Amino acid sequence: MKLKKKSICALLMAFAVAILVSGCSDTRIGYIDTERVMKESPQIQNIVKTAEDAYAQKNKEISEKLDQDKASMSEEDFQKAAMQARTELAAVQAPYSSQLKTLVDTAMADVAKEKKLSAIVEKNHMSSNQFGQAQKSEFVVQGGIDVTDDLVQKLQ
Repeated sequence: MKLKKKSICALLMAFAVAILVSGCSDTRIGYIDTERVMKESPQIQNIVKTAEDAYAQKNKEISEKLDQDKASMSEEDFQKAAMQARTELAAVQAPYSSQLKTLVDTAMADVAKEKKLSAIVEKNHMSSNQFGQAQKSEFVVQGGIDVTDDLVQKLQ
């Protein structure tokens, strides 16, 4: 299901870029290397570290509680509790994801305005699958302007 959504999103992004490029003769498209931005930005690294710490702490608390309660629960109740635990863990990550998105979107808007770009797209996109494993999707960019350094500078 998530893969379908990601595929549809990628197609819509490609379609939007195609419309922008075909509709304007002076359209300028920038692109960023997301992987580099994630590695080289101290602000992003701080948010990611804080999110990982909060997640690990909550995960430990929930795991300990589930281990204690498992003996006194039926299998069905345990499955419900485990599902609720996953929901609680997702809720821990949500504010950090929102903060990260806002920070990056603001910086990208500033770079786009400074460089007079019509749009900025991600050269590669990092996401996680339903098992929590990192996945990288490539977006082919030809003729765009690499603004990765500018974005990293904004996020110092």
